[in-house]
Amino acid sequence: MKYSYSFSGPATHDIESALDYVEYALLNRPAAKALAQTVREEIGIILDNPELYAVIYEPVLKSNGIRFAMVKNYMLFYRFSKENKAVTIYRFLHGSRNWMSILRQSFTIE
Repeated sequence: MKYSYSFSGPATHDIESALDYVEYALLNRPAAKALAQTVREEIGIILDNPELYAVIYEPVLKSNGIRFAMVKNYMLFYRFSKENKAVTIYRFLHGSRNWMSILRQSFTIE
């Protein structure tokens, strides 16, 4: 059974920012559309099998059940609940960013 999904506020902002950057800063609308399509496809894969990707091995992130999938040069971070059949997309960060620090800060604040 497919899971439902939702985006955190930061994840929504991350995705919109990434797409805007590719489309407007890099002036590459086709690449922005391709990235958006790839994000949709990867979310579909996760919804079919949320355990596909391993939990990140870092104490704070592991305790929160955070997993990630690579989407081109980006990392899509999520966790899921078997009980609720729901996936929450937490962040969508470029792989060159200090993603571990960004995620640790957001989960130590919660």
